[in-house]
Amino acid sequence: MVQAMLLALCFSVAVGPCDGDSLLLRLFGLLMLLCFGVDTVLLLAVGRFRGKVRDDARAADLSGELDRYLVDYQATVNMAQRSARLRHDLRNQVQVANALAERGELELAEQHIDAMLKELDGR
Repeated sequence: MVQAMLLALCFSVAVGPCDGDSLLLRLFGLLMLLCFGVDTVLLLAVGRFRGKVRDDARAADLSGELDRYLVDYQATVNMAQRSARLRHDLRNQVQVANALAERGELELAEQHIDAMLKELDGR
């Protein structure tokens, strides 16, 4: 709008001495159309740039969120692997204690069970 008012002011100053020359009127009209076209292109470019900045910020937010999910996922995987190892170890240790008890070595079986409990408490 400011640009249109400035062009109209220039037009009125320039046309006054020229007594309404039609070529000058056409040139000023063309200049006004050109300015409006440039303004339109600039406004569209600024709008796209703002949209791109918002999209980039959103992408950065989503990337950070994904990184946090991946860290949480890895912690869950580590915990599941540790639990599987513990179950496997415990199953083997119970089998050893059971075999010792079946052979009548109850004192060794009891010592083995005590060692297992200490190891579980230490983890």
